[in-house]
Amino acid sequence: MEKVNEGLFGSGGEPNGKKARLSLDRKEGGVEASSSGGGASADPARDTGASEGNSGGKMQEDDGKRKRYHRHSLHQIEELERAFRENPHPNEEERASLSQRLSLEPRQIKFWFQNRRTQVKSQSERNENQVLRAEKDRLIKENLYLRESLRVAQVHALQAVKGGTDAERQLQLENKRLKAEVEHLTQLVTRSLGQPPPPAGSLGTSLSLGLGLNPNAEPSLNLSVAPSASVPTLNLTPVERQLVCDLAVAAYEELKSVALGGSPLWEQTPGGRDVLNQDEYAKRHPASATGGPVGSNVEATRAEGVVMSGAASILESFMNVDQWMDQYPTIVSKAGLFDVLSTGGPDGSRDRALQLMFAETHALSPLVPTRGVNFLRYCCKIAEGMWVAVDSSVDGLRDFARKGDIRCRRRPSGLVIKDAGNGCSTVTVVEHSVVEQHALPKEYETMAQSGALFGATRWLAVIQHQATRLAATTQAGTQDSPVMTIDGRRTLFKLAKRMVTNFCIGASGAPHPSWTPISYSGPEGSATLRIQARKNTNNPGEPTGIILSASSSFYLDSSPQQVFTFLTNQRLRQQWDILSNGGLVEQVAQLSKGQTPGNALSLFKAEPPVSGQNNMLILQESVCDPFGCMLVYAPVDTPAVQLVIAGGDPDNVALLPSGFSIFPDGNPALEHALGLDSALLAGVGGEKETKGSLTTISFQILVSTSEDSQLTKDSIDTVSTLVWATLNRIKSALSVNHGVPLVT
Repeated sequence: MEKVNEGLFGSGGEPNGKKARLSLDRKEGGVEASSSGGGASADPARDTGASEGNSGGKMQEDDGKRKRYHRHSLHQIEELERAFRENPHPNEEERASLSQRLSLEPRQIKFWFQNRRTQVKSQSERNENQVLRAEKDRLIKENLYLRESLRVAQVHALQAVKGGTDAERQLQLENKRLKAEVEHLTQLVTRSLGQPPPPAGSLGTSLSLGLGLNPNAEPSLNLSVAPSASVPTLNLTPVERQLVCDLAVAAYEELKSVALGGSPLWEQTPGGRDVLNQDEYAKRHPASATGGPVGSNVEATRAEGVVMSGAASILESFMNVDQWMDQYPTIVSKAGLFDVLSTGGPDGSRDRALQLMFAETHALSPLVPTRGVNFLRYCCKIAEGMWVAVDSSVDGLRDFARKGDIRCRRRPSGLVIKDAGNGCSTVTVVEHSVVEQHALPKEYETMAQSGALFGATRWLAVIQHQATRLAATTQAGTQDSPVMTIDGRRTLFKLAKRMVTNFCIGASGAPHPSWTPISYSGPEGSATLRIQARKNTNNPGEPTGIILSASSSFYLDSSPQQVFTFLTNQRLRQQWDILSNGGLVEQVAQLSKGQTPGNALSLFKAEPPVSGQNNMLILQESVCDPFGCMLVYAPVDTPAVQLVIAGGDPDNVALLPSGFSIFPDGNPALEHALGLDSALLAGVGGEKETKGSLTTISFQILVSTSEDSQLTKDSIDTVSTLVWATLNRIKSALSVNHGVPLVT
């Protein structure tokens, strides 16, 4: 490497920091300009040293005190650049010729060429580094794809080895069918785009041979459907899209096998629940059975039941992320799309629809952490009237698996839906997840492991209730509400749905951007309170001012049936509801939701009216299913309710919800309760009825109508007192000995 005169880039000048001064010195054969005292020029192409002996091109005046720097003229630089392009390594004669022609010393010419070669080399190295980094990123992506493809290939290989020759033939037939399905989806994308999907790119034949695949076969599915402008996109590469599509098809096949499988894959508990045999699952699906952090819990349950809705309606509620979050607020707190790879078939159906999503699920207790998960959702038609909607976490897809607060990994889970005629469907739900361990009260921990909080049994109950609720909105007038029109029922149910959704946000442990957590140190037991506040200035659906939310969970040694029956008995409401002002309440209307006792939407008014609230009604929705109960209510203005019943806009009605969620406790009797739906709903006692309940109380209260006011400790104390007073009233009315606050 040539030695570079480092002094050309060094600093110099007067030690006193005087301003640069332009001077003219007559040299041999010409005049040169120099600036002294200000440091070296920023352009090394225009600065050179004066003599080799000064180690850096510095020149000193005769008195030896002042230093000067030489700056080339534009003409000199242009000539030097032209000469450099022709020959970057001039010999001594060429340098002498340039020196005479440009009025520069030979040493200046030599050092200029050295510096210019250094600049070119540095720029070349930077460009090479950029190319290498891009190649590294490409290799990482290709490596991820190879790993996942190898994993899928190993699964098929293990299954083939286990089954011998017959299994190999069966596997070949299955592979042929899967290739046909992938080809069909590829053709669908081609028709949608008007062009074929992009080629497999850099993977080529070497990848196919390395995995033992046919290099002459058609490339696997490379979905390149661009989502609409309103849908966020991950800007997936063709390789990543291919990976997602392969995973979707593999997850679909696994879910179909698991959901429709029998013993020994599934085992029944004494209560009749289906629990996955993990050992058998690992034998059949060894690749999927791996993964998950050390110490994590595996939850795998299955449930089957009849839903009062058609298959298309259920599928749409799951494939449309807005509907999914809107229709199931008791279990879905947050959901959204990352990317849409396919919207479905050309006939407008959801067949072959594929999308990347994120979701956060919650239980109605502030003590239960939410579960965040990123996953693909794929819908496929098995046969006429039979569908599968499968969810599965995606590993190795850039930063997708790390987006958001991820606390759960979904193995292939979802729904198998079959039309049963008469507007009904048979739905099989499979929930299979690997969940991070969190500190939970033991009662809730048992509930979570049993599937009653997030599992298949819970999901089936939520789907069934939502279908029944939707059917109730279109029923004609009944004996309880003979004069209410269908439009009036629909708008009143819409108002109640918003009330329930807001209650779920306040009662659960899910963080919400509109709420600010409040630290509170008050009376004994107040540490179990979850208090939040927010200020409403422009939402017509809530009163204007500062709103406080307080929620807490308790253990009561009364069964969920006893607690729910007490809370829904209008003759006993005065014993716990402050809105009744100690008086009786009169039921104005009741809209039943199906045949299950306690599932209803009701309107009450206090008798006598609460002071200052003569025009106030109480809107209440109650829900009871085999795995829990819920009661939500809110005071509303009578004129506003009348406007809603007449078909007005329910979004302009201001309300603040309060209420209760009630789960059976986690003792061994829960196994029996989960297996006896009718006994639980009818409140039948005995050995098979749970002995206690996990009850969550949640209140949302307007503490100030001024937008400029500040939250005070007195306001927080008031809400805290309301929670404890309500709990004590319930304990007294039920004559229970224990109302123990639960803590993590």
